[in-house]
Amino acid sequence: MAADLSSSLAAWALLVAGLACLPFAVRWLVRRKAWGPMAPNAARILTSLPLGPQQKVVTLEMGPKEARFQLVLGVTPQAITCLHKMATQPDERTHVTD
Repeated sequence: MAADLSSSLAAWALLVAGLACLPFAVRWLVRRKAWGPMAPNAARILTSLPLGPQQKVVTLEMGPKEARFQLVLGVTPQAITCLHKMATQPDERTHVTD
């Protein structure tokens, strides 16, 4: 009877430990594989140029894969201002001409 109790406690302890690790494993997989609702349209930081102690200019690429665009943003502690918006040019290395 004592052996059954110890094996049952060990099984429960293993189950609880596995369930406790599950959120960390899911978060790691989402970061690793870029899954999730925002993955195809995720913003990507291209450049970040500091102008002062609390000001910088950031260039982002975002939008759906077929219509990506770039934003140039001015970032301060009080506000984020869109300075310019431009369409992303297709990569010439993958562009095939006949």
